Amino acid sequence: MNCPPEVDIIIYDSVYSKVSQETKIFLAELVHTNKPEFTIGFANVYKQSGSSDCELFSVAYITDIACALDPSFHAYQQSDYLTDMRNLFFF
Repeated sequence: MNCPPEVDIIIYDSVYSKVSQETKIFLAELVHTNKPEFTIGFANVYKQSGSSDCELFSVAYITDIACALDPSFHAYQQSDYLTDMRNLFFF
């Protein structure tokens, strides 16, 4: 994967590129880290248009990762992907 070097947690996000303090605390609890400081990196992934297709991009990134593909090398066509996902889930 094309991940930032030497980070503890890598985030694949189609909208944001910063993490709030509240999210950092949640992530620390989620991964059960006792480290006083841990590093968070953002994978350089395709950013969506608008803010209403987050779920689609989550599924796309998870699918790529599960298939040993790197989402940062995938240029998603948002309108095509939206149609494909609706057809897949709602036939």
